Amino acid sequence: MREGDTAIDRALRLLAALVRDGGAHGLSWHAERLGLPLSTAYRLVAHLRAHGLIAPGKRGHYWPGAAFSELAHGLDPVGTLTGIARPFVRRLARRRKAIVHLGVWEGDMVAYVIKESGSDVPLFTREGGQQEGYCSAVGRVLLAYRPEEEREAYLAAGPFVALTPHTMTEPEALRTLLTEVPERGYAVDDREIVDNLVCVAVPVFGPGGAVVAALSLSTVVDGAPAPRPIEALQACARSIGSKLAGEKA
Repeated sequence: MREGDTAIDRALRLLAALVRDGGAHGLSWHAERLGLPLSTAYRLVAHLRAHGLIAPGKRGHYWPGAAFSELAHGLDPVGTLTGIARPFVRRLARRRKAIVHLGVWEGDMVAYVIKESGSDVPLFTREGGQQEGYCSAVGRVLLAYRPEEEREAYLAAGPFVALTPHTMTEPEALRTLLTEVPERGYAVDDREIVDNLVCVAVPVFGPGGAVVAALSLSTVVDGAPAPRPIEALQACARSIGSKLAGEKA
C-alpha cells in the first residue's frame, strides 16, 4: 500500500484496475500488483459491489457493474481530452511562438480538436476541421499506432494524391515510414501539405497505454531549416497523459 493512502484511495485504485482489466485477471493478481493485502482487497470489493460499481464474473474475477456503466454512459472522451489538454497546448504554442494542434483519428481522417496559435502567421487549419492522414505528421502518428489490419486497409487505398511536389504518395514508402514512427517517437511532414509548412508530431498516450491523440507543432519556413522541438512536444504530451490518468502533471 502507498504511504498515506486512505480507504477511498485504495478503493478507487482497485476500481480503476478492475475496470481496465475487464475481468482478465483475478482479485489476488490485482491485490499483489497494487500492494494490497488480499483481505483488504476483498473488503473493498464488497463495498464496490454494494454500490453496483463492479459485478462478479468467474471465480475471483470482476467486471464493471451496472452503476459504473450508467455513470460512463454518455461521456464524451474527446470532450474530456480537449478540456484537459487545452491549457498545455496553449502554453506550448505561446512558449514556442508557433501553431500547435491536437488531433484524433476519425474515420479515415485526422480531426483537429485543438488549435492554438502563438504567432500571427495564418494557417488554414481550424478546430473541428479534418486533414488527410497520409501526408500530415499528426495522421502519421495516429496511423502508426492503429491496429495493423486497419493500417493496411488504409494503405490499400493508395497511391495517394500529391498535394505538393514533396508529398509522399506511395503505400510502400508510407508503410516503411509508419513502422519507424514508434521507434523514433515522432513523425514529420516536410512541406507535404503546403509548400512552406513543416510539422512534427508526437503521440499522446492514455491511461491504458493506447495512443488517444497526436500533438503537433507547425512552422512556416522560408528556406531556413525548420526547428524540430521533439523534447518540448513530448514533455507536453506526457503532461496531458498524466492528467488523463488523474496524476499530477
